[in-house]
Amino acid sequence: MNDGRDNRREIHWLSGVLLIAVDGAFFGANAISFGLATPLICLIAFAFTGIGVFLVQKPTAEEDTGSALAKGFALGVLAGIPTPIAGALGGGFAIAKAGLKAIRHKN
Repeated sequence: MNDGRDNRREIHWLSGVLLIAVDGAFFGANAISFGLATPLICLIAFAFTGIGVFLVQKPTAEEDTGSALAKGFALGVLAGIPTPIAGALGGGFAIAKAGLKAIRHKN
């Protein structure tokens, strides 16, 4: 039987959705500002995503604080990159992995 330890290494699918949504929204805001607000937008996207991922990972994925903070930091960095590519790839990977895991458990 699964003791749940493998779940702590994975990024919850909600964190992936958050990463894609925040990355896309802040990229749009950066485009509207014609890149003039890039440093500020990158910092805000980093903070918003990092805190959001922490708040998803800690209670939902039942992770310890250090692990949830590390994932929040890592996904925050991806969201802070001023292109939507990193967030889409990282978030898409988390969502796809969660979907494949759910399909595997149904069989």
